[in-house]
Amino acid sequence: MSLIFRAVGFLLLSQVASIAPASEFENLGMPIKTNNVNIQAVTTDSSGKTQAWGVISGDKVRQLIGFDIATGKKSIVDLMPYRESNIQLARGKNGRLYLYSGNPGRFLNYDPETGELADLGVPNSATRYWLGGAHAIGPDEVFYIGTYPQARLVAVNMQSDEILDLGRLSDDGRQRYIINPAVSDDNIVYAPVGLHHRELWSVNPKTGEKQQILPGNRQKGHGAPSVWTAEDGRVYGQIGSTTFLCKPDGVELGKTAPPRDYTERTTVGNSQVQEVDDEGRLVLKSKTGKTECVQTDFEGIGETIFSLGDVADGWLFGSAIKPGKTFAVNLETGKTRNLGLITNGRIQVYDFLHHEKGLFAASYTGGHIDLLNVDDSLEGKKGQSIIGLSSRHDQERPSQLLKGPDGAIYTVTTPVKGHLGGALVRIDPDDLSTKVWRHLIADQSLASLVSVEETGELFIASDVKGGTGTTPTASAGYVFLWDPKKEEVVFKTQPVPSATQYGTVVAARNGLIYGLAQKYYYVFDPVKRKTVKVAKLPNGGFRFPGLHPRPIGPEGLIYGIAQGAIIAIDPRNNSASVIAEHESLRVGHGLSITDDKVLYYGSGANLMRYELP
Repeated sequence: MSLIFRAVGFLLLSQVASIAPASEFENLGMPIKTNNVNIQAVTTDSSGKTQAWGVISGDKVRQLIGFDIATGKKSIVDLMPYRESNIQLARGKNGRLYLYSGNPGRFLNYDPETGELADLGVPNSATRYWLGGAHAIGPDEVFYIGTYPQARLVAVNMQSDEILDLGRLSDDGRQRYIINPAVSDDNIVYAPVGLHHRELWSVNPKTGEKQQILPGNRQKGHGAPSVWTAEDGRVYGQIGSTTFLCKPDGVELGKTAPPRDYTERTTVGNSQVQEVDDEGRLVLKSKTGKTECVQTDFEGIGETIFSLGDVADGWLFGSAIKPGKTFAVNLETGKTRNLGLITNGRIQVYDFLHHEKGLFAASYTGGHIDLLNVDDSLEGKKGQSIIGLSSRHDQERPSQLLKGPDGAIYTVTTPVKGHLGGALVRIDPDDLSTKVWRHLIADQSLASLVSVEETGELFIASDVKGGTGTTPTASAGYVFLWDPKKEEVVFKTQPVPSATQYGTVVAARNGLIYGLAQKYYYVFDPVKRKTVKVAKLPNGGFRFPGLHPRPIGPEGLIYGIAQGAIIAIDPRNNSASVIAEHESLRVGHGLSITDDKVLYYGSGANLMRYELP
């Protein structure tokens, strides 16, 4: 059943002559809700009670969750008081569970028998993020975590509860990630570091000695090597098709062995506990291949909405974040469908574009562009991959899809982690061939673009930032005109000279372009190549994606969501005003407006609907 919330209060600004009466904000529910939990540890207490444990993250949810294997009853430990972050989990031989969570990252100790959670402390206050598999356990029961943004290795001794900071591994400031370390049986930690280029560090925890062991010719290229501990207790690695044995002072090429089997951490009797599936069932698989399911009382969690894109055949398409499952909303009934992971980028989909060829989708990571058949996609089927930008062009986030003045499809990008210099990508809709131009504005990402029908050009906005972990080299961003025929920048300017980030741009019906520049908006005439107006936004900075990509209604208003409010820019007088405020807009992310002026947006895991006045 939909929940109806009344708009509360409006903010009156000097630019606003009047504000429309309150309408209704309608909650359409959670389009992406998951019951799935990956089981990472099994514990048995003194009474014989056996529980399977995993961690879950979602909208306003960070939890350690356990399931009684006999009954399916859940036990929840709330980790939100330590602030949102990824969660790492390991089981000690003492029967307790060790977690690394929070911001800054801290080690926690949970005793399943007593239900007590102990805060062991923060090994280093500079740690605020770590990848999903960035941990390893040594033979001496030390639980290691590789952290961001300093590529710092931290740990906890699961016998003594002592926390350890083993320091930064790389002195190159562009190297900020440790990716999935491994520990040998002789207690040497091997930590892949990236992602600007490849490094591999050996760390001796007893002596504190650290050494980069990857040969110089193997360091080239974005990313990091992969490493694993094998059954023989040694650590092996791989880069592409090249395998090697890891040693404290180097690598021996051409050596390999299969990874060690760690399923004993999740084994009960003769069965391995694998997961809680999409139907909320605990799945156990025996060594003979027989599967047993135990129904749990886990009701699932909502996944945060990231984006809303285009409408195709009456369905509005959108994406959740981490993982980037696609959902669709039937605009006639308001019903939603969870379509699953149907794009090659598995973290989030930035944009969908409906075209005669089908539904184009731009997703992260990998900078993927896919072409989806709407009928197949509504059944959760993947589409056709057009290009993955990370492998050949060092691009990762395609932020927007646009049909250009020449009929081609364009996107603009942010580069991979550790790199500067975004790209403009053109897709020929006839043969799906692609062409990529990088560094149109040196060392800047490209944030948004719009067609200039009067001149046949593209108007593009840039941002000094690069991929995650980079330090900008430029002090200010630009907007510029690009000629598809000449394939070159023909004009550039800075409407707000102090702005480092230019955001969403929209073409109004009056021929002018309206764009965002941090706390400002500007009006630009692409024919006269002149900035018409610069003014402060009425409610501060916008949330992604900034502005709706096209004007709406007979007035041609340009709408966006900012700081808990709906904002409208009126091209008739170039003014900006607050249309409505609502608590759900404070965490608003993604927006789409239908031609009949119905606004859809995400608020955490909830899909909201509001009829514009």
